[in-house]
This record gives sequence, C-alpha cells and structure tokens, in this order.
Amino acid sequence: MDALRRVGGDAHETMKRLFGEDVALKYYEHLARPPPTTARVNTLVTTPEQVAEELRGHVPEALKGSVAVVEGLPDVVLVQTLGPVDRSPSNLSKVWVSRKCGEAVLRGANIFAPGVMAAETSLTVGMRVAVYADITDSLTKGSFKNEGNYPGHYLGNGIAKMDRKMLFHTERAHGIAIVLDEAVFVAPSLNGVMEDKIYLQNLPSAVVSHVLDPQPGRI
Repeated sequence: MDALRRVGGDAHETMKRLFGEDVALKYYEHLARPPPTTARVNTLVTTPEQVAEELRGHVPEALKGSVAVVEGLPDVVLVQTLGPVDRSPSNLSKVWVSRKCGEAVLRGANIFAPGVMAAETSLTVGMRVAVYADITDSLTKGSFKNEGNYPGHYLGNGIAKMDRKMLFHTERAHGIAIVLDEAVFVAPSLNGVMEDKIYLQNLPSAVVSHVLDPQPGRI
C-alpha cells in the first residue's frame, strides 16, 4: 500500500498497537488524500449562498456539484476534492517538483518554475509530461534524470510551458512551467478568486474560531 510505504517502522508499530492494523492503514490512506478546499465568507458584503453560487463558476466542471455551505458553520463554503482519478504516466517524459510544490499541486495549483527541481533532457515546450513530487527533498535544482526511475509521488500529467533551458538556465525563472490538466486529485485553484468576499482557510481553523466565539473586548 502506497501510504504505508511512507510511514516509518516505529510509527507504524505504535499505530498498530494502539488502534490495530486495519484502522492504522485507513488512517494513512486518509492522510494521503488532500482535504477539501474551504473558504470563510465576508458576511459584511455577501452571503454564503451567493458565494457558493459564484464559486461554481470558478471550479472545474466535475466539482461544481460539491460546492456547498458547511452545515453548522454558516460562514464557511466547502469544495470537495475529487480523486484519486486513474491516470497513466506511461511513456511520458518525467518532471520532478519539490515537496512543497507538490503539496500545492494537490490543492489545485499549477506548477510554477521555482518549484521544478529536475527534468529529463528531452523536455521541450508543449510536451506532455508526467509530474512527480520529490517527497524527500533530496534533488538538486536542475538535476538530469533521464533514467526515469527516481522515486517520487505521482501527481498527474500536464503540458510543459517551459523547456530545460528556460527552467534551469534563466536567472530566477518565474511563471507557470507546467499546466497540470490530468491531476490525480482534482481540486479548485482559488488563489486570487473573489478576494473581497472570501478568505481561504482550512476547515479545522474555521471550526476553532466558532468554538472560541471571540467577542469585542474579550482577551
């Protein structure tokens, strides 16, 4: 099981002892899935229902039906993450991105030049590529990986907007390097969307603010 291979032996033995192997494995699989995207609504200027309707115009078609106001959290709108979707990296040139970049991709981001760590020498603009995250953060920027067997977490397939020279031989390369149009996990990219109406916030943080219920003058 892919998730189990990423858990240290001591940690797995402790989890197995406390909860049993079946529960531990389900826990690992859950942690390997990106969470839903959640946003706090600025209720001074709009309503959660209006935000949910407007957000449906900004998310992929497959996610439109999942946009909803969270029950019990009337100022929070949620968009589910779809996946894992069965994708195939077969016969595609490979690109590796940093762990941090990989985490952003799992939340719906495209791949920007600073996050690309390594690529095969064949990389050219317009080429379809398979994208992997370097979860150990051990790759050197600009590495050659023509053998194609360096370990990594498969993120999906996309279209290269830059070649190796643009990525690694240009000082401070910036901009979108790869458009990931076949992601293993499909999530909305909401950076810069409706900034006057919503604030992207993870669900646990939103729950805490409601539980604490801060009031004016309370320290």
